[in-house]
Amino acid sequence: MGSHKQIDFLKNWFKRDSSAKMLVQQRCFQSPDGASKISNFTYMNFQVTGKFVTVNYLLMEYDHGKYFTTKGPDKYEIKGHEIIVLKRNIWKYIPFNQ
Repeated sequence: MGSHKQIDFLKNWFKRDSSAKMLVQQRCFQSPDGASKISNFTYMNFQVTGKFVTVNYLLMEYDHGKYFTTKGPDKYEIKGHEIIVLKRNIWKYIPFNQ
């Protein structure tokens, strides 16, 4: 479960992001190790250039015997007091802003 600080960060910085809203509704729940459906980051690093943030990562997902990976980079822009999704591979089936 996400801490109050993590939940507040998502609410404040990703106001219009559908994925962030979903995470907040689920309180950032992650399946425990050993579950039939889990995900875990193999690595993650951030590069900040002015108002742009690039997130490089490798996400491992296991779902009922099937193994998948999702790889960054994802790209964001800091606009005022909000982070805007420019390009996202993670959760790409969810629209950026709603």
